[in-house]
Amino acid sequence: DGGDRYSHFETGGVWFFSLSSEHDLDLGSEQIDWLEAELAIAEADPDYRFSVIYLHRPLYTLGDYQPRENQRSALFPVIAAHRVPLVMAGHAHAYERFEYPDTTYLTSGAGGFVDPSVDQHVADYPDDAMHRVASGVFLQSMILEIVEDGMGRDVIRGRALDDMGMERDSFERVVNP
Repeated sequence: DGGDRYSHFETGGVWFFSLSSEHDLDLGSEQIDWLEAELAIAEADPDYRFSVIYLHRPLYTLGDYQPRENQRSALFPVIAAHRVPLVMAGHAHAYERFEYPDTTYLTSGAGGFVDPSVDQHVADYPDDAMHRVASGVFLQSMILEIVEDGMGRDVIRGRALDDMGMERDSFERVVNP
């Protein structure tokens, strides 16, 4: 639908949107316009539950990679307007989780090797540092599950496991209806 740079799929009423952080994600870009249009189509589906966005480079990181402010400026209004509860990324070879009132930003990029510079930019981005609730330099896998909380709300549960199977972080994100 979006070609080989961006696309989406749906399963069980959850829509997953893959974006290319390596291509134009500025305000007014083809990719942002596509995302907004496709989110609106998804939300019109009677079986719609929520959407998840994933991309290669993280919107939030305090490691050796500096965030692209232009991508944040373009994506944050879309994420907020469509109440996207989870944004996932890789690229940084470490683990980071940032919590904001309505969205969890997750970077899980250390499947093969780790980069010890996960805290390189803590002093440079103090506002981001306030919202980082977990980080670590370890080989990892990420387990995500969606459950119902007994009150009819969806809950995203995440667990970051190291290469020995030990849980290094966990979270729950209640999805706003």
